[in-house]
Amino acid sequence: MSTLNGIGTRFYGFSKPDEEGNCKATLWLSFFYLPFIPLKTVIIKREVTKPHIFQYNVVRKEKIEPFEILKTYFFSWIIMPLLLAWPGIFCVREVSEKIGIPVDDSSGVGVSTTWTVIFTFSIIYFIVALLLLKSWDEKRGLPVTKNKTDVSQPS
Repeated sequence: MSTLNGIGTRFYGFSKPDEEGNCKATLWLSFFYLPFIPLKTVIIKREVTKPHIFQYNVVRKEKIEPFEILKTYFFSWIIMPLLLAWPGIFCVREVSEKIGIPVDDSSGVGVSTTWTVIFTFSIIYFIVALLLLKSWDEKRGLPVTKNKTDVSQPS
């Protein structure tokens, strides 16, 4: 499995890890991080080898489930783009004018302060959403670690 700028093969559809740390995931051919063609579904064990470096050990192969494929397409092609881009729609002049957001300032020289605030919010929202998505993506399929404290009894 490897990608370069989101182009290559990538796991999607991680299930929650079981007691042994194994989870089900589907390997996809992806283009700009969007899944295109499901290749295979496997049970894997995902381990952190170095910070932000992960190793996948395939435990066994599974049958590809059609519902999981549809869910991955829906989430990746509809839900995620909407979540990432929804504020940007208000930056389109026609949309802003249609809902009553002033685009031009009263002098007609530049853009309005309201539109500038919406545009700035859209850019900041997009960057923060991408960073949160990256953090979430790195945690998918990792076993839950519990803090174990060593309680030793004095002898």
